[in-house]
Amino acid sequence: MTSKSTHPVQSVLLPAFLAVILSACGGTSAPTPAAVPAPTPAVTPAPTAPAEFTFSLPASVTVAAGTAVTVPVTSSADAQYAALNAPGDLTVTATAAGLTFTAAPGATPRTLTLTVQGVSGGATRQQDLTVTISAAAPTEKITVTASTVTLNQTQSAVLTASQPVTWALTGGVGTLTVNSATEALYTAPPTLTADSAVTVRASSQRGSAPAAELTLRLIHAPLTVTIPDSTLSIRAGQTIEVPITVNRGAMNLTAALQPGVSVISASPTSLTLRAATNIISSSARVTLRFTSGDEQTFVTAQLNVTGDKVLPPQYAGLDGAERTEERELRDLINAARTQARTCGAEEFPAAPPLQDSAALRLIGRQHLMDSLTRGYTGHLTPEGVTPQERAWAGGYLAGVVENLHVAGADTSPQGALAAWLASPTHCANLMRTGPAFLGVSMVTAGGRTSWSLLLGAAPLGR
Repeated sequence: MTSKSTHPVQSVLLPAFLAVILSACGGTSAPTPAAVPAPTPAVTPAPTAPAEFTFSLPASVTVAAGTAVTVPVTSSADAQYAALNAPGDLTVTATAAGLTFTAAPGATPRTLTLTVQGVSGGATRQQDLTVTISAAAPTEKITVTASTVTLNQTQSAVLTASQPVTWALTGGVGTLTVNSATEALYTAPPTLTADSAVTVRASSQRGSAPAAELTLRLIHAPLTVTIPDSTLSIRAGQTIEVPITVNRGAMNLTAALQPGVSVISASPTSLTLRAATNIISSSARVTLRFTSGDEQTFVTAQLNVTGDKVLPPQYAGLDGAERTEERELRDLINAARTQARTCGAEEFPAAPPLQDSAALRLIGRQHLMDSLTRGYTGHLTPEGVTPQERAWAGGYLAGVVENLHVAGADTSPQGALAAWLASPTHCANLMRTGPAFLGVSMVTAGGRTSWSLLLGAAPLGR
């Protein structure tokens, strides 16, 4: 059996064998073939040393707590950098711009040395860097103060900001008036049903400081007014100022004062009273009503007035007891008020009945007796004293109107009522809804009988 692996050897050796035979037989010899050169082995290049790698940083850097600083890196090749010994409150990161040093907001101010390592290829280089961590720069802050942070109804607080701000109110009650970029006025509402609070917000107009907020407490407190001097004295033609204390920033005042004496101004700290001339003298316990929103309070004070007008004489033996005829006329008047009627050109609806007042009856009885005794008629006395002044001097401290029916043909209760209803002015007085009380008086003197009707408003506080 022939091996495939030997055939090539035979075919290669055969020509040489023939050549040897031919040479031995003396035949002509063939040319000697050229020698085949051996292949040259491949040469491996000698290892090349890496290029020299260097980098440089600034010698030092300062970074404030809560901030970051980036320093440039000068390098001979691309490299990766890291801080080998950075503390926990300092972070070092590599960016395209260099190395960024970030100090935590609460970092402790100090100076330390960091070792920065750069690696490029197989080369490693290190450089020390001095890092100073400084205290955080002071943050710009808005401060808002108030003249008071606790307010009752209608009271106000002046707000002041430490820099120009934009003011805003949250909470929905009260009003905020902006006086300037650094001052505003908050006014509590006139009515509070319960304690509450509002917040005033001040936002910086510079945009660099965080907004500041101030909370104002709103306290629902009953309206209180105090007049330290409870005895007030005033003369005809005089003006006086009366100190008061009010727990509200604004209020209204209604005062029942002697005719000719009035309150010309009122503030949370004082009242100004003025007395006219040609007024009567009196001494009375007066009532002042203060209102704020839906609340009110009453304060009384002794008011002594020294007037320059003489009062009419007072007659002994008269009282305020109601007689039968007076009761009859009172009932007729209240019955007339139950029906709507026309008085002259005025239309009046039905009105509620009026309550009897013995004080008004006595005041009317004194005037009738004086007019019959001194022989005059009308509402004014010879001294010029008005029905309102007579009522005040008689102790009825509220507004009045007066109807008179002097001695005439029919002095019965029905005759007096008929005369008043026939007069537009007297009829209107009978039908008005302002009065709450009436005093009917009848006096007979010197064979003459006259009637008086005083209709009075309800005194303050009643």
